[in-house]
Amino acid sequence: MVKVLARWRALRASYASALIGLVSPLLVPLDARAEGPIEQIGLDYSAPAECPSAEQVLRQIAGYTAKWTLAHGRDDVRHFRLRAEHRDGAYVGRFDLREADGTTVGREVTGDSCEDVALALAITVALAIDPRATVGVGEESPSPVGVQVTDAPPAPNDSSSPPRGEPKVGTVPDRPVKPAARADVASPRMNLAVGARVEGTTAVSGLLAVIDAFFEIEAERAIERLPWFRPVVRVGLRQSFTRTASVGDARVDIGWTAGQIEACPSRLVFASQLSVEGCLGANVGELTALARDIPGAERTRRLWFDYGGLLALRWQAHPNLFAELAGASWVPRTRDRLRVAPDGLVSRAPEVGFSAGVGIGWRF
Repeated sequence: MVKVLARWRALRASYASALIGLVSPLLVPLDARAEGPIEQIGLDYSAPAECPSAEQVLRQIAGYTAKWTLAHGRDDVRHFRLRAEHRDGAYVGRFDLREADGTTVGREVTGDSCEDVALALAITVALAIDPRATVGVGEESPSPVGVQVTDAPPAPNDSSSPPRGEPKVGTVPDRPVKPAARADVASPRMNLAVGARVEGTTAVSGLLAVIDAFFEIEAERAIERLPWFRPVVRVGLRQSFTRTASVGDARVDIGWTAGQIEACPSRLVFASQLSVEGCLGANVGELTALARDIPGAERTRRLWFDYGGLLALRWQAHPNLFAELAGASWVPRTRDRLRVAPDGLVSRAPEVGFSAGVGIGWRF
C-alpha cells in the first residue's frame, strides 16, 4: 500500500509539472481566470470499457478545481473533447479544446495504463479551467514514470490548427520503467450520497403518497477487471401521507411507516451523466388505522413486511447533484385485514403492488 501511495503521489506531481507547460498556451491571463466566476464548459468523453468512466473523470476534475459547471447544448462556451484508446501496446489520451470562437488546440497523452491517461486528461482540463488548481505541483517527486505528453494536430473534424511555436513537453525517462503488477482486486472508492423520493404506491392500502429519505453507499471499481461492477446499498425511512377511507358512516385514517433497505448488484453508467440500476429491496414497519367517528376508538397497529425489485434511472446533473426516476413492484407478506364493525373491510394489502416516483439527492 505504501508503494502504491508513493507511486500515486509521484505520478500526480509529475503530471502537474508537465501539464502546466502543456496547457499554458490554452489559458487566458492567469489572474483573470483564477479569480473569475464559475466557468460554464462543455465536455465530451469516450474511452474503452476498462477505462475510468466519464463520471469518474468529472469527479477528478472537480477534485482539483470547483470553478466550473457543465453547460449542455451550448456553443458559446469552451468545449473539452476527451478521448482514450488502446494503441500499440499503450494507452493514448486525446485532448481537444474548442474555444467559443471556434479555434481548437489538440494534445495527446500516452501512458502505461488507462487510469494514468484519464488522470492526465483530468488534470489538463482542471488547469485549463483554473491555472491555480490544486494538483500537487509543489510536491517533490522523481522523474515522471511512463508518461508522455505531446502536441498534436486538431482532430479530423476540427477546422482550425493549433498555434505554432509551442514547446513540446517530453517526459519519457531514459530507461523505461516496468509498471507494477496490478491486483485483480483494487481498493474500492466509496461514494456516499443522501437523497429523497416522492412516490405513489399501491402495495399497502389503496393508493398511498409516500416520501422517502435515504443514505447511500456505492463501491466504485471494487474489482479492477470488472469496472462495471459498482454495488450500491441504500437504507432509509419511508413515511406515507394519511389516506382517509370511508366505510358506511365511518371514516378511517390510514398511515404507513417503514424502514427500507435496497441492495443493487451494479450501477451501469452510460451517456456520461446517465446510469441505470436494478435492485432488490425490503420494507419493515407498521400499518396504522384510526376511526375518526367512533367514540373511544383506539389506533390499530399492524406489523408490516414486504420485499420486491426496483429499477432506477439516474441523471448526474452536476458532479454532486443528481435526479432520478424509480419504479418497483412489491410483494406484501403481512396482509392483515383492517375492519370497522359492523360495516366491513377498510383495508387489505394486494398480493402484488407497484410504486413509482421521482427523487433528488446530493453525492459527496
